[in-house]
Amino acid sequence: MTAEDLKSLQLPEEALAQVLDLHSRELDALRTERDSLQRQLTIAEARDAALEERRREAVLREALLRRGAHPQAAGLLIAQCRDARWNDDGTLANEEALLEPIRQAWDGLFLREERLGTEPVTPPIHGGGRLSRESLRDMPPEEINRLWPDIRMMLDD
Repeated sequence: MTAEDLKSLQLPEEALAQVLDLHSRELDALRTERDSLQRQLTIAEARDAALEERRREAVLREALLRRGAHPQAAGLLIAQCRDARWNDDGTLANEEALLEPIRQAWDGLFLREERLGTEPVTPPIHGGGRLSRESLRDMPPEEINRLWPDIRMMLDD
């Protein structure tokens, strides 16, 4: 209802002013509530966007670590993932195409598993054969003392 509609009712000027004043206060209260709710919505949307960004970073970090990225370099490598595409379920849509060029460009930040072989260790030979309990029984104490480090190593195994 507009001010003209109220005037057409031929209300006294004082009553008309009171009605308009009450109406104005109600509108102000509704606008204040709307603005407050809009601020809350903006804050919630920003929080949701930040959580989604952190979730995506976690997915990228996990994918990089699975490929051998050094954990301390993961943040730098995540910054290189600007072209990431996401499926509706939150998984990476282009993981291989995204991460393989990063791995090649930043190869030094990825760990390599290198197995270093060790030469087989054999105990010293006494009397043409391996050390055994029987050979130790027949060995003179001076010989046992001389071979003690090797004997100890054999006993520890």
